[in-house]
Amino acid sequence: MGRAMAPIVYQVNPNLSIGATLDLVWMGLDLQMDVDGSTFAKMMAGNGGTVAMSSNLATTIGGLTAGSYAAFGATDINYGRFDFTDGSDFTGEADGVGAGFKVGMSYKVNPKLTIGAAYHSKTAMQDLETTKASVSFAAVPATMGGAVVPMTLSGKMEVQDFEWPQKLVVGAAYQATDKLLLVGDLSVTDWSNTMKNFKMKFTADDSTSNNYSTSMGIATADFRGETMEVSMTQEWDDQTVLHLGAEYKINDAWSVRGGASFSDNPIPDTYVNALFPATIQHHYTAGVGYKFNDLHNISFAAAYAPKSKATQPSGMEISHSQFNWSLSYSYLFK
Repeated sequence: MGRAMAPIVYQVNPNLSIGATLDLVWMGLDLQMDVDGSTFAKMMAGNGGTVAMSSNLATTIGGLTAGSYAAFGATDINYGRFDFTDGSDFTGEADGVGAGFKVGMSYKVNPKLTIGAAYHSKTAMQDLETTKASVSFAAVPATMGGAVVPMTLSGKMEVQDFEWPQKLVVGAAYQATDKLLLVGDLSVTDWSNTMKNFKMKFTADDSTSNNYSTSMGIATADFRGETMEVSMTQEWDDQTVLHLGAEYKINDAWSVRGGASFSDNPIPDTYVNALFPATIQHHYTAGVGYKFNDLHNISFAAAYAPKSKATQPSGMEISHSQFNWSLSYSYLFK
């Protein structure tokens, strides 16, 4: 996800400033999701999500996994897979653009204390789309002697209504001494209005490889132009995060920094999914900066997030820890 921002700031008086930005937002997404036959069947049956399909897919796949085996004569399904990726660390195969905005203010209470607040809007994004997606599954049709029959359909995938949530932040900075600066903020992110469901729509293209009717001898196995709509329940909660930080100036050139953030986990254990392992709750940070002169400086920072875990009702456990570092150079235009 990236943003190009057009900011504007107005100084109301020596103590009060207000500002706003209009953001051009772009988003890319890769997805490679494997599910076992049981999970695929549960998705079709509405357990943890819903699937709506057009005629041939509904007859062949829907009947298979929802329990009506007459059309396909299947006795089992081995796996399902949703796949689209461009193999890049910086972009995603399914992409789209949109917009958002921010407004904020800062007020200097006295020479030592400054307070501020900001509001980030919910984005208004296009559906993320790619024409290079595939959906695969393997069935065990009784009509073919019980052999496993893998099928892969190519086509267009749309990730629907995938938005970045609105967020409200209030904070303060306190110059405790000439050398020590203390900062903190409290934010609330409105995940509950953007992560209710993860929705995708797949449309099989007109490739001859999507027509299995001849090879399988089943008329309903021609999937060209057929659609599948998947909705995976998320039901995230809103998230409150407290950030605390400090900077100490050793001398005119060197500064050291440290901080921490503390939050709750917005994802209910009932719906936690390996696709969205956002289970981390706390972060600890440290950094150092060197100022060459009034124009040039460099900074190094590191952040560590201890392991946190969530457990589904089925007993599957998802854990996540993280370590990041960054090195930056900045030049001040005067």
